[in-house]
This record gives sequence, C-alpha cells and structure tokens, in this order.
Amino acid sequence: MPEIRPFVGLLYQPKVVGGMDLVTAPPYDTISVPDQDRYHRLSPHNVIRLILGKQEPGDDGSSNQYIRAAAHLRTWRAEGALAPTARPAIFPYEMRFHYGGRSRTIRGIIGEVTLEPWGGSILAHERTMPGPVEDRLRLLREVRANLSPIYGVFRGPSEPVTGFLDQVTATDPTREVTDEAGTRHRLWAVDERADGSAPVFDADDLMIADAERSIALAGIMGGEETEISERTTDVLLEAANFE
Repeated sequence: MPEIRPFVGLLYQPKVVGGMDLVTAPPYDTISVPDQDRYHRLSPHNVIRLILGKQEPGDDGSSNQYIRAAAHLRTWRAEGALAPTARPAIFPYEMRFHYGGRSRTIRGIIGEVTLEPWGGSILAHERTMPGPVEDRLRLLREVRANLSPIYGVFRGPSEPVTGFLDQVTATDPTREVTDEAGTRHRLWAVDERADGSAPVFDADDLMIADAERSIALAGIMGGEETEISERTTDVLLEAANFE
C-alpha cells in the first residue's frame, strides 16, 4: 500500500523576498500571456520564473526557459530566498473562499508518495496530451525539483488525515497569503505528530483529480516511455478533503 510521507521542502523566506503575495502565482496551466508578463514584473523571486518562464529570441539547447528556471532556483537558494526545512515534513494546506454564495474550505496535505503501477491504489482521472508532458519533463530534468505536485482526492473519508488537519489548522500557519481572487491560502510544515511520531498516512484509493502529466513524467524519469516502472519511486502529491 502506498504511503504519504514527509519530505524536505523549500520555503520562501519573507525576510528576503518580502510579502508572499509578491512571489506566488496560480497553477502554470491557468496563466494567460498577459498575466505571465505581470507576474514576471511583480518580483524577481516570483515563482512564475520557475514554473512558466518566458521564451526569449535566440533560445536553443544551451539557453532556454528551462535552463533559466534551474539557474533561478540555484540563485534563490544561494541567496536565502528559498530555504529547505530543517527536517522532512508533511505540509498541511488550506484554502478558504466563497463560491455560490457560500464559504468553502479545501484542506489537504502535501507529501511524498510511493508510486504503484496503473490500477493500484492510486487511480487515474483523465488522459494527458503529449505536449504538456514534454514541457514539464524538460523543466523537471533541468531543475531537478518537483514544482507542481499532483492533485488528488481521497475516494472516501480519511479519519486519520481529518483528525490530523483538525489539530494542525487550529494553530498558526507557517506561511499565509490571500490571492487576487480573494482565496486565503494557509500552509503548515509538520515534522512530527503531538506524540512524537512521524506524520505518515496511508494513500489507499487516492484518485488523481489533476492531469496525469506528473505521473507520466515520473514514469519517464524512471526509464519507461509511457507508464510507471519498478525504477520509479516517489512523487509529490497534494491530497485534499472538501468541506
């Protein structure tokens, strides 16, 4: 059975980058060209420079948006704009927003998940075209970091995760920001439970609610042309509960 486990994450450091609203951006595949330009202007540390860098005239195999993204990541780490967590952690994540005249909350956890062959405990949701897979693969090969976790949902109630989130979200978050749409995002970094044990959860019957490109990428990086192989080990996954 696959597990959701802690991993060492990179966190923006507000003392270096300023407000979190200056460095965050929506998922890369929802960003228009005008918004891409705007996020680039917003801050030299905005995540857009990693997830959706601009193509420049003269780009080639030795200079392109993927290579520049890797250079940005190295520079930001060196200057302290991004810093790793001291220990492997699970990252509880919460979004609060209004929809249909009601207040809504999505809570979940971001963690490392051991992969299984298709048809195992992690279930597919939709097909992915080769173009987006190739784009993300080129980025992944250059930056050597997971910039876009897979989004998944539990098929049924997960009491261990719900109880864990109830405890954690009652405390002050590690990072917090309200985006342009008015959604409030809160993130925690938890390296151990209240009893001192590691925060590890079963990932039984998770459904991928995002495009499969990240799973396909993991398979390619593991040596297969199409699907997951025995050489593929872990990817990051954000698993959510809806309220």
